[in-house]
Amino acid sequence: MRPHQEAAEVFAEWVLADDLPAGDSIVEQKLRFFEDYPELVELRDTIREGLFS
Repeated sequence: MRPHQEAAEVFAEWVLADDLPAGDSIVEQKLRFFEDYPELVELRDTIREGLFS
């Protein structure tokens, strides 16, 4: 898998996740990565609002 494809898949999983994992595995760290960027959290909320309303 190419890095940009992996990033897109992790982003999609993060957007759709109801709860973020709390562990230290690489996958869990990747899912929590986006939480450090308020603009991405806002984007996720907007996307979820459109998907689940």
